[in-house]
Amino acid sequence: MDVSKQALQEAIQRFYEYDFATLSSQHPQSLTQLHQWLIAPLQPHISTSKVSLVPHNVLHYLPFPALSDGKDYLVDNYTLFNLPSASMLRFLQDKRKPDSGELMALGNPTLDLPFAKQEVEKISDLSSCGGRGGAIRPTLYSCCQRWDTWTLPI
Repeated sequence: MDVSKQALQEAIQRFYEYDFATLSSQHPQSLTQLHQWLIAPLQPHISTSKVSLVPHNVLHYLPFPALSDGKDYLVDNYTLFNLPSASMLRFLQDKRKPDSGELMALGNPTLDLPFAKQEVEKISDLSSCGGRGGAIRPTLYSCCQRWDTWTLPI
């Protein structure tokens, strides 16, 4: 990669200083510059639509989906997901809970997501733990450590 850590830090800082309220450009120069440095050299070698990201150092502060080639955002062309660095794996494995097979699926308390209730009901039907409606905040907080899988319609 032909860019210094300092240049990356400065470009990321420019991104955070960009006034998105004015939206003078849908593709800010800082995002296109970062795309040019980090993504463009790799794109000819990417042969999948799913890309895992393992950020390091200042790249933890970079919203990769927002990187732009000036026309499209990175997330327009790839399904992106983050993974921890290999050095973190030993810590993550130690913290892993045994699988209880329980699921927590939250519905739509504000009723502004038209199909969220059906989605959560279907997921609950597919899981082995069944469903129970009407969870209230204290119950949610007291039980949240228990569930292995969460479904949040957002």
